[in-house]
Amino acid sequence: GLFSGPCSDFWGRKPVLLVCYLAAALMSALSALTTSIGTLMLLQCLQTMFGGAGSIVVMTSTHDRVSGRDLAKAISAMGLMIPLAPATAPLITAALTAFGGPKIVFWFLAVTWIVLFVTFAWLFPETHAKDKRPPASLSSLLHGYKTVFTHKDFLRYAASIALIAGGMQTYYVTSAFVFMDEWGVPRSTFGFFQLASCSGIIFGNLLVNR
Repeated sequence: GLFSGPCSDFWGRKPVLLVCYLAAALMSALSALTTSIGTLMLLQCLQTMFGGAGSIVVMTSTHDRVSGRDLAKAISAMGLMIPLAPATAPLITAALTAFGGPKIVFWFLAVTWIVLFVTFAWLFPETHAKDKRPPASLSSLLHGYKTVFTHKDFLRYAASIALIAGGMQTYYVTSAFVFMDEWGVPRSTFGFFQLASCSGIIFGNLLVNR
């Protein structure tokens, strides 16, 4: 997000978004081919970085098109997708692993990123006009970072979101060990517990939309 946002300001939303999705697909495919755990961890970090950058650009593009209450509703609607990913991922992963082993999960992700790439290349409009783009330079990039990281309101909101997101991700990562290893929940049904735990986030987003 720290790089994709400024890059989309310099060169437009759509090109940066497509590059991120294509790079994420490449990282997934390489993850399926590697035999080194160290390389796998690096590739998965890069995949997460590029995939997350894509979501940042989509939200920035939404900000280009709407504002005020409509913007809050749009971001809230997109927020519904955030808990659905970790809620449904265990169910999909269990089914894919049972069908073709662990590597098929990475191929599935690679195909998913390619589908996103083609879909956005075809349907996604450019929302940041060329006459509104600042010149691409290191000085303007550093100036933007300085403005953001010295803004007290931004730091408070960013810290709150980071704590909430960090807590959620910690639960998603560690809950599998607790449910399956400690409590003996079968892998095939573990995803339903994740789905139930995300219902509060989904309900909160629906309330905001109202």
